Amino acid sequence: MTASIEAQRKIIPKTMDEIREWLSSKGEPTDEQNVNICYLMHLCIRGKLDAVIAFLDHLGSSATDVVNSICPKFHRGTPLHVALFWNSGEIGYQFFQNLWDYGAEYYYDSYGHLPWDQIRESRWVDPITEQILGTRDANEFKEGYKKLRQDHKLEIYETRYHLHIDKETLEAMG
Repeated sequence: MTASIEAQRKIIPKTMDEIREWLSSKGEPTDEQNVNICYLMHLCIRGKLDAVIAFLDHLGSSATDVVNSICPKFHRGTPLHVALFWNSGEIGYQFFQNLWDYGAEYYYDSYGHLPWDQIRESRWVDPITEQILGTRDANEFKEGYKKLRQDHKLEIYETRYHLHIDKETLEAMG
């Protein structure tokens, strides 16, 4: 098994221009919104919370749209999915809190998972290079996901009947 931090160290940092070039090479849209989404997810995968915060500050009012977008090239989830899949423990918790503060909402990914669902072991794969970086140990994330569910009362929402839970609805429910 490969710890998340070990896998993250193997990922080559990319600039926004390099993300744009990568998208173009894959036949994907290279509009500003798509580049912003993929760049944010790249920062999340690398565990760069300070860079994520600075980037979202830079985006201003469009940050909410970016944090709630799904990118097929990044595991078919939102930045919240990506951040919680790649970042365990306290850093994962901080990613959740900061993305929430920028307006992240709870969506199911294309596989039917919420961001805090416990996913079995799988491989770490860099979405850009498609390089296999090791085997993900789900146990590394177990306690962090449990803390998130408890602190934010998320366990009551783990049902496939809700497609989306926005911040206002969650706050209204207590």
